[in-house]
Amino acid sequence: MRMRYVPLAIGIILLSVLIVIPISIPPVSAIEYWEDTITLYPSSTSLLTGIREIQNPSTDLALDVKVQYYYSSNIDVFKKYYLTGNGTSFTMIDNGVVTKIEDTKRLSPNQKLLFDIEACPKENVTIGQTASVTVQITRTEVALPPPPPPPPTFIPKKYTLLIQVLDLFSMKAPNLDVFITDQATGKRIAELKTDFEGKTEPIKLRAGTYIADIYYQNKLQYSQTIILKEDTTLTIQIGIPIVITFTHIILILLTIIISIGLIIIIIKKRRG
Repeated sequence: MRMRYVPLAIGIILLSVLIVIPISIPPVSAIEYWEDTITLYPSSTSLLTGIREIQNPSTDLALDVKVQYYYSSNIDVFKKYYLTGNGTSFTMIDNGVVTKIEDTKRLSPNQKLLFDIEACPKENVTIGQTASVTVQITRTEVALPPPPPPPPTFIPKKYTLLIQVLDLFSMKAPNLDVFITDQATGKRIAELKTDFEGKTEPIKLRAGTYIADIYYQNKLQYSQTIILKEDTTLTIQIGIPIVITFTHIILILLTIIISIGLIIIIIKKRRG
């Protein structure tokens, strides 16, 4: 208990406490009475911190502590009398009038409730005059409410993305590598390959912006930004032939030229 007097020292006499029900092991509900008698001096304020304490000894139950004004003697001499604890005001007397009668504080398992008193007499108090305040303390054990359920897990909606690749001649391009990158993070999130129809395997992605890079024989052939906000099938045409390569085209052209040449030779021989 720490005592501080402002500005003059005052005498504090704490009378014995009458306990109706023993409190060493608080029962489900227990009542007791606390009486504090204060010796008053003019222009003096008494501040008593931690004057009493109540601890909830339970490890699994809460404890409601109700503090209620019960009786006082010479209440008229108080300019101010406040009984508080852990930030809660239980009993308040202002200018000889009880302005707050009671309040209740709930203690968690193993939590302590420390009581403080602030008392100030009126200016006309007689030196050494005493006044007392009695409060009733009711303790009630309370089962703790079950913990609230965890908030629902938010699962962002995902959309289907399917890409089909066509080559220079609008033919379905198989066996191409298609890499999908999340533009926001720069992380590659999918490595796909086109099938015989030039299509990738459908993938599920959250709404966002992605980059599709298309590779042929480890060379980047095309890159496209995709803003995904619904199920999407995207057709991309690249600038090289895949099904019919340039070599095949040259061979076909040579074959055509040779064939035309042979036809011309045959026609000239028949005319000659």
